[in-house]
Amino acid sequence: MENLIRVKEDYNHTIIIEKSEFICYLRKTLDEDAAKEFISEIRKEHYNATHVCTAYLISGDIQKTNDDGEPGGTAGMPMLTTLKNMNMIDICACVVRYFGGIKLGAGGLIRAYSNAVSEAINHAPKVVMKLFRFYEVTFPYNLINKMEYLLGNKTEILDRMYDLDVTFKFMCQEDDIEEDIKALTNGQHLAVLLEEKYIERDME
Repeated sequence: MENLIRVKEDYNHTIIIEKSEFICYLRKTLDEDAAKEFISEIRKEHYNATHVCTAYLISGDIQKTNDDGEPGGTAGMPMLTTLKNMNMIDICACVVRYFGGIKLGAGGLIRAYSNAVSEAINHAPKVVMKLFRFYEVTFPYNLINKMEYLLGNKTEILDRMYDLDVTFKFMCQEDDIEEDIKALTNGQHLAVLLEEKYIERDME
């Protein structure tokens, strides 16, 4: 699965096409209310703009677009398609257009709104959403050094608990860690998958 990407902070970027100004505003939005609030803010700030077209994509299953008076399918949908093609998630994009007097035609509008979003994303600070698996494994004390070496090299150890046996909690992206632990302990002690979730990491 490809890693998903979020914008790290609010960002805007402007391009000029045939004398029309296209200003793309981006914000991380974790729910639909946040996206609607952002759109409202931009509309108020640019109350005299020719168009304020929008697209948002939240958690992969909530998505909406608005062409705001541009010909149907020439603004909001190309913006949304660009967000998806660039693996963005939890994002709202607003593109403000100030008409420069030259009509672009349907194809020109699609390219303009797509480029406004893609250029803004390329310049914006971003974080990558990496899918991590969280595990717990319990084992006897005589395996501490070997387990520390294995997990220290392939995972991030989150907690160490010492009782009658030792329990480590850790997270990783490695697909083969369960088999590695099974091999290390001759199948006597298995890693238990607790949960999977996406975590933000800085872009490399």
